[in-house]
Amino acid sequence: MNHYESSTTHLSTSKKQISELDYRPSDRTKLTVETESGFRLLKKIFAFFSINLSTEEDELSKNRCKIFKLISLMNIYVAYLLLIDIRSYFQMSTPLGLSISLSSGTLIVVFLRVLLLKNLKLLRLSMKNSYDLLCTIGKDRYPSVMPRIFLSFAVCSIVSILFIALYIYDCDTEASVVMYQDYFFFGWVPGYANRIIANLFYTFSSFLECMDLITMYTFPGMVLILCAYQFSIIVALNKALAQRMKIKSHSIKEAMEEFITFYANIELAMKDSERAISPIVFFVYGYILSCLYQVTGALVTIFLGDDVFADRLVLFICVMMVLFGGVTSFLSLSAQTFQINQSAISVRRNVFALLSSKKAEDVDFASFYVLLLIADDYPEQIVVTGWGFFPLDGNFALKAIGGIITYAMIMVQISEY
Repeated sequence: MNHYESSTTHLSTSKKQISELDYRPSDRTKLTVETESGFRLLKKIFAFFSINLSTEEDELSKNRCKIFKLISLMNIYVAYLLLIDIRSYFQMSTPLGLSISLSSGTLIVVFLRVLLLKNLKLLRLSMKNSYDLLCTIGKDRYPSVMPRIFLSFAVCSIVSILFIALYIYDCDTEASVVMYQDYFFFGWVPGYANRIIANLFYTFSSFLECMDLITMYTFPGMVLILCAYQFSIIVALNKALAQRMKIKSHSIKEAMEEFITFYANIELAMKDSERAISPIVFFVYGYILSCLYQVTGALVTIFLGDDVFADRLVLFICVMMVLFGGVTSFLSLSAQTFQINQSAISVRRNVFALLSSKKAEDVDFASFYVLLLIADDYPEQIVVTGWGFFPLDGNFALKAIGGIITYAMIMVQISEY
């Protein structure tokens, strides 16, 4: 058996052995994803939405009954929101196609919740294994990806607060209050003879509206941050591997063995992440684009009105900020997926730099050739897709933004006639 055959045999056996590993953090760190500050924050937030992200078996068994009860209540509430949406559109005799379009946000939230619950076990395992691998490969004693998702978290919080502010601004008249009560109680509005009962119903309908806003706008934003968190771990993994490949003291054979080991680990983590995240990312992008199109249409309508800078100034400013938040959320998630590809390319560049730095007489050409092939193929294996339908890269983001701008221009042209 020659050097090339032995190297390729080593590659196949290494992949087979590593694919069966439940990789754990190195002994020097003794860290898990449960100790990471960003994950702890996400776990607390998703507990509010009755989704348990905990990867610890003891905590899972302790909270299982309580979480299941909350899940059933939250599922009933989401179904209730979908029903009142459908009822309101049929009451207004809205055409079926327009009703589906207007209900797209609610439908996507339902799909997001179903997919998240369906893939929850795989998602927990993917985050745990990815972070454990980061602790093994990375040089940082306490690796954290919290700073990378802080901007997304801030944008999501601001957008949610703005929607609640829009609701408060819209409830400045008794007619609007009656409209919300009619919406949430299927057309039944209590009489106002008893002020105590009227105030109780007003408070209850306001609570339902705020919960509606949190469910419809905060929950998808948190799912976006969850996707960004997993993507940040993959980016950090690639950067850690790129740093290891910068070491010039490696022989080609040592570099090949180390790269094959980590390549198989990261490829496995990426495939698990893709299976868990890509369906969710598909609907997150669909939700953001749906909101952007609707907000753009509302903004054009307000902008073309005669009283933009008078009675509707507050509404105009809020809608502008919501549009900015939506665009920022879209670009932040797109930037995360773009960084995954760029970090994979940096691994390939560092391997090529390592190979080019070696003298010909010091090179094991069989190992050199195998390492060259694997490094060249590496970026193609680290790709994020929208449920396998399309790769999420810079071209997709540019096309989507271009479509929104074109839609706004068409709306302006139509409104002039």
